[in-house]
Amino acid sequence: MHFVDAKELRAVFQKICKENGILSSPEACFQFMYELPEKYPQMSLFDL
Repeated sequence: MHFVDAKELRAVFQKICKENGILSSPEACFQFMYELPEKYPQMSLFDL
């Protein structure tokens, strides 16, 4: 039986993401969210 450790799993995950142009690091994801323009204003229950 073969057990995959966290480092191996992370490496496979990053490889697949890189091959498919998907952001995989928390830093890159948060940077993308920060740069993303807000399309819609955030709604509140009091706006209804």
